[in-house]
Amino acid sequence: MLDGWHLTSLDAPTVAVVWSWAFADAAHARVPVLSTAMLAVATWLLYVADRLLDAMQPSHAGALQQRHCFHLRHAKYFLAAALPAMALLTWFVAARMDPAPRREDFVLGACALLYLLCVHLPLPASGRGLLRLPKELAVGVIFAAACVIPSWSRMPALRGLLLLPAVFFGLLCWINCSAIEYWEARAGLEARAGLGDERVPWLGGHLKRACVLLCGASVFGAAVFLREPGCGVLLLSVAMSALLVLWLDRNRQRMTPLRLRAAVDAVLLTPVLLVAGLRLLHRL
Repeated sequence: MLDGWHLTSLDAPTVAVVWSWAFADAAHARVPVLSTAMLAVATWLLYVADRLLDAMQPSHAGALQQRHCFHLRHAKYFLAAALPAMALLTWFVAARMDPAPRREDFVLGACALLYLLCVHLPLPASGRGLLRLPKELAVGVIFAAACVIPSWSRMPALRGLLLLPAVFFGLLCWINCSAIEYWEARAGLEARAGLGDERVPWLGGHLKRACVLLCGASVFGAAVFLREPGCGVLLLSVAMSALLVLWLDRNRQRMTPLRLRAAVDAVLLTPVLLVAGLRLLHRL
């Protein structure tokens, strides 16, 4: 089940929905259910496009992972689902979305499309992508922004309060993406962009230190936000996820590459455990 969740590109939308809900809960923002559903649709479309574009580039043939092969093998089904999903998303943005979130999401969507262009449009001379910012960092920034914008745009007075959890969540996403790239490289697989050893992310080689530092900083931040339990839960969720990534790194040899890849996204679902646990304690 966990493997299928990853192969069908449902992992990233699930994480986006959970963290969007967690940010809204912390800010006491009323984010419409339809808006959250469209965030999931947009995230799924972006990830499907990224994996299909990776799979269809001849230069990546020797570096494809199981997720790319699955998307390529079932491309017609993904495209059949993507077309109505794209139409639904376009209708929602044009007809149902509030003006403030629409403006900020438009900028974010443009950044996401620019990311796809930079990663998948190689320079003629070198065959390298146009993106000079580390791809893992770019993904972390865009993903974290997409999760916080629904609350950010509806509760402008709390933007300062949500800033630190959003930044730390972005760092967590950067660690997540770097760990994936690093583990695949360590398993003897070439980087997807065909850049050999240069493509191995620097952060992946310092994964233990990065996880420990992020965990410590998040716990300290949660202590500072004692009077703001919502933000404290967000920061503790980041800390717990960072520790779980570190645990996966230490035990990666015991897992198949596919299970490891799915698990590193599953450990980002910690807000569900913490928020549900706190509510249960509150009721008791």
